[in-house]
Amino acid sequence: EPVSTVSVLAEMSGRIEKVYADYNEPVRKGQVLVSLNTDMLRLQRLQALADLSKAEANHALQLLDFQNKSKLAEKGLVSDYDLASSKSSLAIYEASLNSAKAALEIIDTKLNQYALIKSPIDGIVLDRAAEPGQSVVEGSSSNATSLFTLAEDLVNMEIKAEVDELDIGSVKVGQAVLFTIDSK
Repeated sequence: EPVSTVSVLAEMSGRIEKVYADYNEPVRKGQVLVSLNTDMLRLQRLQALADLSKAEANHALQLLDFQNKSKLAEKGLVSDYDLASSKSSLAIYEASLNSAKAALEIIDTKLNQYALIKSPIDGIVLDRAAEPGQSVVEGSSSNATSLFTLAEDLVNMEIKAEVDELDIGSVKVGQAVLFTIDSK
């Protein structure tokens, strides 16, 4: 067995669109192994862009209102309550604007990073459990399954061998060993 292996999991749930690596293929760190379907994410991005535009417009309008009330308050034409209320509304719209920006950034991260499952290491594909059309569950879920098992190095291997009870007494640490492997 390889000394070290890495399991590759999905960082978001979805349906596999395409698989780019197969058994025994070498892979490079950052290489795309699987792409997930992004149809719903693209629609969510359009909704997030609309929400951001709405939040920007509301913020701009409230900023204008606050600036006008500030000028009128300097002349004593607006009460302190109206000025404070306008300032509070501006803070609320600013928070809404920041929330809309964050929502768009989350969707963009899912589209540009999580929908593309990449190899975390340079290595070789030992096992592939990913098929186009298959649904995957994000890695933090208890239902998540490994899509790929990668070995970093096949030069150094770990050999698990059975030794007969009668022979175990003559086995010593550092002793030279000769073994054979049956291949098919």
